[in-house]
Amino acid sequence: MEHVAFNEFYSLMNIAGIIIVEDSVEFDLSRKSVMYDCLMLTNDEKENLVTNISDEQIRNKLIKIFEVYSECKDQFIWDSVPKRDVEFYIKKHGLDELKNAIENLTEDEVKENSELFQRFGIGLKIENAIGYRGLLDGSKEDGVSLPLRIYKDFSAPDLKCMEEDWKLFSRENKFFLCVIDNFMGGEARGKDIIDELYANNQARKSGVCIVLSSQQEDITRKTDEMYVGFVNKSTESIDDEIKRHLIMSQYKIMLTMLKNKRMDSLKKSFYYAASNMNVAVYLSSMAKDEGITNHEILNEWIDLREKYYTYQDGANEIKRTILLSSLFERMSNNVSSKEIENNDFEAFQRFEQYDYHVNEFMTPPMTGDIFYIKGNYYLLLGQECDLSIRNGRRKNPIAELVPIKLVKNMDMGNFKEKYNYEKLLLGKFLDADGKCCNISIDCTKREVIDNEIIDLCAFNDFGKSEICLNQELKIEARYLLPIEWQQYYENLKTHLLNLKNKYDLIKEHEEILGFNVVQLVNDMGASHNNRLVSIIDFSIEDNVIKYDVKRICRIRNHVLLINKMFLEYRGRQAFNTINMDIGRNTSYAIEIMGSDERVAGNDVTVILTTSRKENENIKRRDWIINKEDILRTIKNVKPLESEKYEKVFEEMDNSILLESNTGNIKNAIKYTKLSTNDELILKLQLLK
Repeated sequence: MEHVAFNEFYSLMNIAGIIIVEDSVEFDLSRKSVMYDCLMLTNDEKENLVTNISDEQIRNKLIKIFEVYSECKDQFIWDSVPKRDVEFYIKKHGLDELKNAIENLTEDEVKENSELFQRFGIGLKIENAIGYRGLLDGSKEDGVSLPLRIYKDFSAPDLKCMEEDWKLFSRENKFFLCVIDNFMGGEARGKDIIDELYANNQARKSGVCIVLSSQQEDITRKTDEMYVGFVNKSTESIDDEIKRHLIMSQYKIMLTMLKNKRMDSLKKSFYYAASNMNVAVYLSSMAKDEGITNHEILNEWIDLREKYYTYQDGANEIKRTILLSSLFERMSNNVSSKEIENNDFEAFQRFEQYDYHVNEFMTPPMTGDIFYIKGNYYLLLGQECDLSIRNGRRKNPIAELVPIKLVKNMDMGNFKEKYNYEKLLLGKFLDADGKCCNISIDCTKREVIDNEIIDLCAFNDFGKSEICLNQELKIEARYLLPIEWQQYYENLKTHLLNLKNKYDLIKEHEEILGFNVVQLVNDMGASHNNRLVSIIDFSIEDNVIKYDVKRICRIRNHVLLINKMFLEYRGRQAFNTINMDIGRNTSYAIEIMGSDERVAGNDVTVILTTSRKENENIKRRDWIINKEDILRTIKNVKPLESEKYEKVFEEMDNSILLESNTGNIKNAIKYTKLSTNDELILKLQLLK
């Protein structure tokens, strides 16, 4: 536990005074002892003390003492002043004027006001105050004492005085520490005192209460405002126990401060929103442009305005919470021994990491969405601007997915891929069957899927990729989805209806055509157009087009990190291979499907690894070819297609990176890499 002194607690907690209710404390009410404590009082406390003295003559004598001391206090080194004997120090250092002023006050006059001095904690024998020594020593620093009140009984007059103290110490948003001995006069009085504290509105908000007792009693109160802690007087580490409860009290105070400030700011935000409908209209137009819902943009705006009001009006409160949280952090290891007793802890952690309401709210697909596709899990990645629908369309026709592997808790000990530059491990995931497990996200692999397929998941509250071709968009969906998506739904329905009609037409004329729908899907489906699921890979049931795709949830955190990892991995080769000269140049040939003609290309750069075994399989290595080789081949073999492909490749760099064994270039050419006896062949299929 990091050592934090009591005086640091008092300063950071903004403690204005300490109240002790204890009948066994002892006092030294000699003049020299009384003067020792009186001179250390704050100026406000000196004024409070003088005000409560009824005898005018004595009152004037004390005023004179305080005036003279204020003129010479810079000559005091309080660490050198003997406790309980300030007069000795004054005589020794020749402070004659102060000496005379003190000697003018008689011992009898001191005794005449003994009850008042005791109430102000003046003359208290701290060294004999068992259980209180640490917190009392910490109340005195650099010749100044924190205001103190001592009560040896809890009678009606005492309660009246206490109420005055509660009010005094609660001014200007300050707090007070109340330490109570549960047993007074042989009776348990702690609960009565706590009840009175709680009944007083000012004390309830500003009081930090600690009960000392030799017997454990459940007299603490759990409230949103007031904190009461119990400390056993016989414990060896009583100071640490008191500090532990001070920490817990600060936690509650901090929560209360945050709650009050945020509630106030939130009220202002909603009032502003309600009073400025023109702003709401403007935000609605922004939502349309950005392709998001009014709900999302309105919530973001209100959250931002709440923060604005919080920081604008509550700088002092924010500073206080930062100070308190720092104090809490430094001492929190002292309270970590108890297990967390919270039934929703795991569910809360899951909520922090995943949003399982995206389907219920019919939120459009976005980066971070997890899909269950053909028995496997995938994560949607990419730039948000590319995934947003604007003017009824997207920039890209396909969406990029990375695979997710489920990892059971029992297998975590053997799982080494926790956090690195290519893979990320997250916990608390609920799979499609509702079972909790961990997920490993692999940014080294990529799949693509037609955007329309994942978009269908947004039009129902189950997240299923399906659409009823003879049904209008439900009223609920029309108001949950952005306006852009309502028209997009109709476009999708028209597009898929055309596909269904063609599907039905082919099925009707299977014999004439010489092939069936299944064959067509196999020949033109996902496996042959580089899609995980193709737009034609659907099933039909009661006029409902369905895909084997379902959205599960959305990752709230780590999305930016995962997207960054994915993009960095995709772009790794340009820096790590070419510039470091770890490639091998060799000759290759190009063939176009449908033609027996073979065209020799210029050198291809084969990207090698540090593993000789991996380099043996040349076709599995990444290739870098020149686009001019492809255009020259098309011009020689398919001259009528030449001009069209020149336009397709017009804005591309001269060097083209071919990563996987098969893939496509600009969605215009499908390629397959082959190698036989060190002869490299690139097969091309023209798709345009």
